[in-house]
Order: sequence, then structure tokens, then C-alpha cells
Amino acid sequence: MRKGLFVLVIFLVGSVGGCLHLSHAQTPPLKNSKSLGKTETLSYDVDFAWGFIRGKVGEARLINKPTSNKQYFSQLVFQTQGIGEQFYPLRDTLETLYSPAKQIVRFEKRTSEKKYYLLSEASFSHKEKGVTVAKVKKWTPTEIREDTTLYIDNSEGVVVDMLSTLALIRSIDPETLRIGTRHKFIVPDGQNIVYADYELSAYESYKLESGEVIQTLKVNININDKAFENTKNSVQVWLTRDENLAPILIKSKLKVGYAECRMTSYHSN
Repeated sequence: MRKGLFVLVIFLVGSVGGCLHLSHAQTPPLKNSKSLGKTETLSYDVDFAWGFIRGKVGEARLINKPTSNKQYFSQLVFQTQGIGEQFYPLRDTLETLYSPAKQIVRFEKRTSEKKYYLLSEASFSHKEKGVTVAKVKKWTPTEIREDTTLYIDNSEGVVVDMLSTLALIRSIDPETLRIGTRHKFIVPDGQNIVYADYELSAYESYKLESGEVIQTLKVNININDKAFENTKNSVQVWLTRDENLAPILIKSKLKVGYAECRMTSYHSN
């Protein structure tokens, strides 16, 4: 279940930038991302269905903001509540630092579940034709340490970390993105490289709890990872069709159950 909940949190989820030419590393794929540039806070209820565990299992909060030295910072915090806290208490914090040019500099993940603690770090070095990812993982209290260096060719897709997949999907241009056209991206995960792509699948109306109906962009994400029940349409994301492109709803069918994230509030300045 830990893997399933964590994958759900990853896709608060998100994916790739518009009509970019992926082989051109000098064009930052996150340049126009709605996640970077202003201060905003997005809150979510997380529902999960697996066996007798059904309903709300926790809450997630995503904070994006520029820093004082013209960099950009994102933080996603997830914690179980209610039935989730009773059966599988979990705390996850994901953080990404971006350069002034909106390229990924550093990613960190901190997980606490029962007596288990994990610290995972990754630094990104951007070259003309590729990205070097140096990863250091440390588990406590066993003190097992793992060092991994990966080189990924940009021609294979946009390289993002687990958290910045969300910034990437929020960089799409809904005016030029064609329905059904797939765009590739890559997520380094430990010693593994996860290949994925996304496509705009439809324009849909979405009814809020208040009764208001808004327009959304439905994006399908296809992920080649064993954590998901299906490689095709592994995750479905609904973005508000406005200047924020806020991920208002995320659904996914995992091998350990069905997950759904619903945005409960959005604040920006």
C-alpha cells in the first residue's frame, strides 16, 4: 500500500510541456508553467479504495512560490487521516528547487511511516543534449546508503522529477495542443528510469460541490511502471480551462486499488 499511496501523491500530480521540440535542451520545458512564477497554495482530499479501506484517507497540500534569489520552490506535503491514519499512517514531503531559468536544480523526498524513515535526494545538471541526475538515498535507522548517477538523453523526452511532473503538465498551451497528440517525458526514480507520455484527450464540463459548472481540459497520462494497473491512461487529470490550469481532479487505478484526488481550495497572489 505504501507504493500505491506514494504514486498517488506523485501525480498531484502532473506532466509535459506543450508543443516543445524535446531535443532542444536550451528551451526550458517549464518556462511557461503555471506552477512557477507566483505564490499559490492548492489543497486536496485524497480518497482510496482497496479492500475494506474506502473513502478519504488523507489530505495533500501543494505550495509553489518564487524565492528571494530569483529561484523557484515547490513543496508537496501529504499525510494520512481518519481510516488511513488508523491502518497505515504515512507522512510524505516532496520538494523541488528550480533555477531562475526554470530548470530543475534539486529534488528531495522525505517519508515517515510508522518506524520507517526515508530521505531521498537528487541533483540535476543540464547539458546541451542531456541531463545528468546524481541521486543519493539514505534510509534510517539501518543507515543503508545508495549512490546513483544517471545520464538521460533529452531526445527521449523531457526529464522531470516526481514532483515537477505537475509543473510540466501545467505548462501546456491549450490553444495549440492537439487532442490525441502524445508528448514524452521521463522520471528518474532511484536506479530506475520511468518512461511516460501524456495527451490531451477531451474538453469537459466539471461540476463543483457548490453546483457551479466549469470548463476543464482532460489529460491522459500513460506510464510504463508496474505500480499501475494499466500502462495506457494510468492517470487522468482534469485541469481548469483558465489562466491557472489548476489540477482540479486526478484519478488513477493502481494495482493496489483506486485513487482519487479532489482539489478543495486554491489560493494565489
